[in-house]
Amino acid sequence: MTRIGKLAVGSLVGVALTLGMSGVAVAAPVSSTTTGSTSTTTGSTPTTTPSQTGKSKPQALTGREIWRIVRPHHAIDCAHASAQLKRVQRADAAAAKRLGRWQAKNGVDQKSQGTHAARLLKQSTGKVKGFQKLEQDGQALMARIDAKCGVSSSSK
Repeated sequence: MTRIGKLAVGSLVGVALTLGMSGVAVAAPVSSTTTGSTSTTTGSTPTTTPSQTGKSKPQALTGREIWRIVRPHHAIDCAHASAQLKRVQRADAAAAKRLGRWQAKNGVDQKSQGTHAARLLKQSTGKVKGFQKLEQDGQALMARIDAKCGVSSSSK
């Protein structure tokens, strides 16, 4: 037991030293050099990436993720109704965006005269029907959340 405690404390000290050393490297961004009678100071501003700031571009939801959010037998928890509603609204917006894209492609495929035109038309028609169903399921789920918990879908 004592050996485990020393090992844990030793690793904790090692982590603290490691973090402390990286903090020192970042903490000294200004360097100063002197040449003859002129002194020059150079400073560097740290650049931030989206992972450092915590804000990154939200990824588009796939069809499977949209379905998982708006599936018909979705449990509604009134304690988290506002968060569920925002999530369903996001999925519904993603389904509407994809539906628009597939409807445009379906229009192009209907005019197509190529060798695989029938196959392309069948695929795009199926996608349009699928995303229409997802959008309808999202609207129905938002109405169920509103009816059960009294959370308005207009508050985003």
